[in-house]
Amino acid sequence: MHHSTSKFFSKLWSRILYPSITVKLTVVMTVLIACACAGTLYFIDLEVKRTFRKFFEEQFDDHWKLFLSRQESRFAVANDIIRSAVDSCMPLLEENFSDQAAYKKALAEKLYTVMERYKINPDGDQRAEPFLAFVDLDHRLVEPELEHGQYVMALDEGILANKLEPITNVFSNKKREGYMILSTSMGNVLYEIMVAPFESKQGAAFAGEIVFGMPLSNLDQLMDFDKHHVNSGLLLWNEGHSGEVPEQLIDVLRKSVGQDQLMAYGEVVNENEDHLMRFSKVSTSEGFPVAYRMSLFSLADMQQLRRHIGWAVWTVVPLVPLMGAILSIVLSRHMSRPIRSMVKATEAIRHGHFDVRVGNTHRPDEIGLLSRSFNRMAADLALKDRYRHVLDQVTDKEVAQCLLEGSLELGGRMEQVTVLFADIRGFTVLSQQMKAPELVALLNEHMTAMTEVVYRYHGVIDKFMGDAIMVLFGTPRVYGQDSKLALQCATEMIDARNRINNTSAQRIQIGIGLATGQVIAGCMGSRDRLNYTVIGERVNLVSRITSAAGPEEVLMDEATYLELKNAIQVERLEERSLKGFEGQMIPLYKFKSWLS
Repeated sequence: MHHSTSKFFSKLWSRILYPSITVKLTVVMTVLIACACAGTLYFIDLEVKRTFRKFFEEQFDDHWKLFLSRQESRFAVANDIIRSAVDSCMPLLEENFSDQAAYKKALAEKLYTVMERYKINPDGDQRAEPFLAFVDLDHRLVEPELEHGQYVMALDEGILANKLEPITNVFSNKKREGYMILSTSMGNVLYEIMVAPFESKQGAAFAGEIVFGMPLSNLDQLMDFDKHHVNSGLLLWNEGHSGEVPEQLIDVLRKSVGQDQLMAYGEVVNENEDHLMRFSKVSTSEGFPVAYRMSLFSLADMQQLRRHIGWAVWTVVPLVPLMGAILSIVLSRHMSRPIRSMVKATEAIRHGHFDVRVGNTHRPDEIGLLSRSFNRMAADLALKDRYRHVLDQVTDKEVAQCLLEGSLELGGRMEQVTVLFADIRGFTVLSQQMKAPELVALLNEHMTAMTEVVYRYHGVIDKFMGDAIMVLFGTPRVYGQDSKLALQCATEMIDARNRINNTSAQRIQIGIGLATGQVIAGCMGSRDRLNYTVIGERVNLVSRITSAAGPEEVLMDEATYLELKNAIQVERLEERSLKGFEGQMIPLYKFKSWLS
């Protein structure tokens, strides 16, 4: 019972990890249709956003042109009032006043006359009215005065003087315009201000500026916005704002635009409703607060439309799995037949029958492409099987790799190589003392360790000869400083042998010889069995040098020493005659250490 349960869950887990083609196609079709729905919704959403944004920009531009047109008309009226006030007050400069108080009294009467002429007399009962005043160089305000009593302004005289101080501090001989928020008895009101210089030949005591202010308490009407879609107003930096922008969004808007920016555009997210925002810097004269025209376009209608579109699109989603399952069953039946054929062919190849081929290669679809690729793969495997026969004739992996790459030609050629020869000291006596299985195990352990060292230093094992190993450096690949690699390999082989001795029951020692020079290198042997090897005088010499080496010694010929003399410390041995080199005295060098 336990076995059957375990088998059931194992099979279930296998099905989950490796689902059938039908399941895969169902998932793929479901994902594709879902992605299509999501993509459609995404692009519709983009188009809705683009349309609403374009509509908002058109409204912004059209209404702002209207505001500027009306602003120009207001400035024309204000300019007439200012010019009339200056013209009315100019005759006072020709008169001789006994003191400054008399001059300012006469000036106030002239200003009142201008106000009467243009019917801009405030009565104190309105929320905001225009004002006309004279401000001297000490920022004191001169207000109109009547014969029957003091004229009452809608604005506090002290507050107005303080607000006008930054503007009147700016020296200019031209008219200046801007905006300012002033406190009235009924609250804060946005004013459009025009300032003109008034110069006196009687001295600074009689000079100053004439200021005219027009309230814009109905700014939203002046801008003619549709409040259902757009909230608008003017924002004065560090001053306040006027218009129909909700108070809770003002701080958000301040953070969205810097004082030095000319325009900003973006989206404002509010907890109640999202808006598109636009700021444009309004041209004002020096001394006035920086002013921005601000507009917020409600996204409520757009968001509602997007929700409706989303609901319409995603009502199709529950049908997606059913549609995917039907399509996948039809497609999987059509696709499974050639796939089953390929499975059978794969089994044949697995058993070594590389001549097997599949049909359906004429089809222009993916099955046809897969069939053609499968047949090419079978042909390649047959070719690689023939390569394997060649590789069986090669003993070293470096040589095998060169043969596969085609960089190694059959035959021999002259090569500059360093040949390393290493054998076990006293092996003849050792072999007589050990049983054959023990001796073979000892040699296998030893040669395995030596082979690892050889490959680490890019050496090529030419052959194993009983207890000896012959290694080539510089062929079939040249790595540069091959003689140095050979010496490094030799010293590491001695160290590796000593490490084995620390744990092995049988301690053995090796002697190593190195010789460098020209040899004939290539694939040599019979027609049926080839071996990559080298032949030449250097090969015979290194064998004799190794015989002269003591335990754990590395001896080298003069050619090897000359290539490494700047990097090593050696002991020059007495020249000696070696077997096979009769009549020659061969200089030998024993390696001592590396120079730092």
